[in-house]
Amino acid sequence: MRTRSLHDEGASPQTYCTRALGMLESEFRAMALLALADWEQLELVDPELFPAVGALQ
Repeated sequence: MRTRSLHDEGASPQTYCTRALGMLESEFRAMALLALADWEQLELVDPELFPAVGALQ
C-alpha cells in the first residue's frame, strides 16, 4: 500500500512532503493520460492537447 511508504517513522517532515507530492503528481499524471485517451475515443480532443498532456509522461 502506498501510504505505508509515506508514513516512515524516521522520515523528516521534508522527506514526508517530498514523498507525498511525488505520489500526488504520479496519480495526477496517470489520470490526465487516461482522460486524454477517453477523450480521443470520443473524438473530443483538440490536437493541441496532445503535446501538453504527452509531456506529463
